[in-house]
Amino acid sequence: GEESESIVVLLLHASSGKPKGGANSKATRAILKSVRENVPRATVLRPEAKGTSVPPRAAQTQAFVRAVAADESGVLPSGKRRKWLIVGYSFGTRVASAMMSDISAWLPDGDELIGGLLFAFPATNGSDFEKIRDEPTRIEADVRLAFIRGTNDKLARASEFDGIYDRVSAKKRRWDIAADHGMALDEAMTKDAIKNATSYLMSQEEEEDVPDAKRQRKV
Repeated sequence: GEESESIVVLLLHASSGKPKGGANSKATRAILKSVRENVPRATVLRPEAKGTSVPPRAAQTQAFVRAVAADESGVLPSGKRRKWLIVGYSFGTRVASAMMSDISAWLPDGDELIGGLLFAFPATNGSDFEKIRDEPTRIEADVRLAFIRGTNDKLARASEFDGIYDRVSAKKRRWDIAADHGMALDEAMTKDAIKNATSYLMSQEEEEDVPDAKRQRKV
């Protein structure tokens, strides 16, 4: 039951923003606020990792989690079964995907990974649209993924994003909303998408076989 479980949210920031500052701080704060509203009892961890390459960032984040898990100062709730939810924004979605592809490297013994909430996954490189990012397609774990994509996001155009999404084998849903890469064009719509995506991830019920197109918000 709820009393014997605790939720840990791992929030992974974009490449150009530190957890508490930087170019992407506004989007990160908005995401954090909405996640806390929808998962009110969660312990939120915000590791600061440096670099613009996925493997080093993932390695830094894995080391951070291992250190926190070994720390007996009470950063993580103890005495309860812990369930983890990874939340990534922009470049952080790529790192989150790498983390979910290598769970044994960081998830504490006895804990469970629920899945990932991926905001503004950059399907392409901003300076070279021929470079396709496909980290979510490598996730083989039994987890759920929720994608929130802005229809005005130049890094996640439907022509590239749809192909990657179709190749993701994990349980998944997506919400396409009228927003850019900063998720800033429609705050109410973004909050609504976060609420629905979080509900999907936290649900323990078996999902119905409903086409993703019917789950997306019309824009």
